[in-house]
Amino acid sequence: SPANVEKALRLFSQLLHNKMFLLTFIHTLEAQRSFSMRDRGNVASLLMAALQGRMEYATVVLKQLLADLIEKNLENRNHPKLLLRR
Repeated sequence: SPANVEKALRLFSQLLHNKMFLLTFIHTLEAQRSFSMRDRGNVASLLMAALQGRMEYATVVLKQLLADLIEKNLENRNHPKLLLRR
């Protein structure tokens, strides 16, 4: 029913405003082999639209994701030029 859908979307919105959930959600999606670059772009666009009212929070999350990417790159000892290739 429409009331249940609205409630579910409201609850999902609350989850998106939980930093730990959002980071885990993004890392889980990225870990899937079938998650293509197009899918990543679509999810990123939708997340930024959902977080448009809280850009400071979105910036904090993006900084954390970038820090995680840098740490992962250092652990794998990849060349620094390959860090932001994708």
